[in-house]
Amino acid sequence: VNKFMNNCVFVGNITRIDDDLQMIGSGEHTSEKIRFGMALQRNFKNKDGEYEADFINCEAWGRTAEFIHKYFVKGQKIAIIGQFRNNNYINKDGNKVYSDFIYVDSAEFASSKADNANVGDRQTNNSNNTTSKDDFMDIPRTVEEALPFN
Repeated sequence: VNKFMNNCVFVGNITRIDDDLQMIGSGEHTSEKIRFGMALQRNFKNKDGEYEADFINCEAWGRTAEFIHKYFVKGQKIAIIGQFRNNNYINKDGNKVYSDFIYVDSAEFASSKADNANVGDRQTNNSNNTTSKDDFMDIPRTVEEALPFN
């Protein structure tokens, strides 16, 4: 079986994101989870000359969830690699409900420095020029010009 059969790569804008990480499990078996939505712009214009978008639900766990929660906000461009999953079920009325989402394996920044100039309070409040307990380096806003990528 080829482990790469169910891989998705998307670049889009975050349309909604959980304010807090959910903690799932207990004790040593605790993991973080976050859910967010993405808008994916289509490659063509409709009859009115406008680009349409597809909206997908995403879910990330563990270190990927921590990274997304710490560094991304609504409206920001994100690149993800993940797996297509569905959680279809029969509701109380006996109707089948389709619930598709992307299980996110990894996420990366997909915006330029200029696009992220006003990304929101979460990043501002989380920057304190130290390495936090989660091993993600906090990058203060004052050194952005010195970073080796745009």
